[in-house]
Amino acid sequence: MDEVKKITEIAKELMLRDGYHAPMVFTIGTNGKVFTLLERFGDTADERVKDMLLAGAMVAEKRNVGELELIILVNEAWMGTNLSVLPSRDPKRVEALLINVLDVRTQEEQLIMFEVIRNDQKKGY
Repeated sequence: MDEVKKITEIAKELMLRDGYHAPMVFTIGTNGKVFTLLERFGDTADERVKDMLLAGAMVAEKRNVGELELIILVNEAWMGTNLSVLPSRDPKRVEALLINVLDVRTQEEQLIMFEVIRNDQKKGY
């Protein structure tokens, strides 16, 4: 999972440098690697699933990554502890940088989370 460590470090650096992290997908296969910036990442879970499917279809059509090995989604999100409301509406929510990993071969999933704490310049750290 060396690729996951590299992508995690890059994601943290981008978050620190830019103060945000645009949603992106890293697709790693036997013939190569592709990263896709998700220009659209829906407001609801259903919309996000459709956007991810479209991104996957584009990678499959335009790039030959070979047999899939890893799919990694990096994005920002709200996390809450109150299960009766959406995290974005939880007054005690926290901002987070998420790295979702799917090992396609084993179907093992991994979620790496970092709480985002903003300084006076609104940069994450």
